[in-house]
Amino acid sequence: MVGINIIFSQKKNKSLLDSQKLEDIQKKMLHYPSYKSRVLFQNSNVIIGSTAYKEYPIEIVDDESFIILIEGMIYNMDDEEIKELLYEIFDSASDKNNFEEKIRKFQFIADGEFIIVIYNKIKNIFCLFNDSLGRLPLYWYEGDNFVIISREIKFIYPYVNKIKFEKKSLVEYLLFGFVLGERTLIERIKRLMPSSFVFCNADTSINGRLNYPVFLAKHPILNEEEDYVENLKRYFLLGLESRVTKLRSKKQIISLSGGLDSRATLAGLIKLGVSPNGIANATSKSNERESTYSKKIANVFGIPLIHFKSKFNEVNFEKYLKLVKMKDCFQPIELVNQV
Repeated sequence: MVGINIIFSQKKNKSLLDSQKLEDIQKKMLHYPSYKSRVLFQNSNVIIGSTAYKEYPIEIVDDESFIILIEGMIYNMDDEEIKELLYEIFDSASDKNNFEEKIRKFQFIADGEFIIVIYNKIKNIFCLFNDSLGRLPLYWYEGDNFVIISREIKFIYPYVNKIKFEKKSLVEYLLFGFVLGERTLIERIKRLMPSSFVFCNADTSINGRLNYPVFLAKHPILNEEEDYVENLKRYFLLGLESRVTKLRSKKQIISLSGGLDSRATLAGLIKLGVSPNGIANATSKSNERESTYSKKIANVFGIPLIHFKSKFNEVNFEKYLKLVKMKDCFQPIELVNQV
């Protein structure tokens, strides 16, 4: 899994912040030839690395007094507007209540999938927060005066003195097929919940918690069901338009296999005057019928369709093992916040 890996220490700790150790761990996370291991920033209290392919969106602003890192994409704002709001958050770091309020506001208005890091070099204040739906999986571990955060849980293991299974998580996994809440299968390693943040500095304890859910915001009560439908339609098209505009230099591609959501998305794109390329993939005999529907839908909307066919009688165990290694035997990859 691509993304950032971070170690923050409240006290100077050379062995913990060893860049060679970080790179050695990251090299084991290069799942494809296009992945590269990088150290993005390091000082005596924090080190930030990444494993990603060249085109993966990670941007870092490195100033004399601070760094701001953005992983992922925010679609409904331009780059200057994003940076201006993040500078405001940085400037409010000394007032914790105001700081949290500005993060909460950003999480509410920003449409995208992202992780943002703000670090004050002078005051040694570190903050990380994610988007309102937590679309990019992120894990964190709190040790004695330090915190480790990573997109891949396997990055954290070498820094844990003793790895122990979380008993409640094992029971939940056996009952439901996934773990509830922020817990993972390993004690003290947590999953960052949607609309959350991790805050720490040199003087106080490390604080990681859920920010107020954005869905609790009050909305006016509408009189007619049709009004709700029109609102949903309007926001749906706004979201699509933001994505098309942000990624206007790229060709739009849409998968038409299995699901009404992709077909609604196609209708929305056509409504906006965008004609994407369609793809369809029959992964098993049971969903071959979906390919037929995909062809009919592509014909109705007048878009080209590329159809991939799998050889159902062949099982590539090497590729299965690779997927298991990438996902750390963790949770079913189709679950929310695990893809």
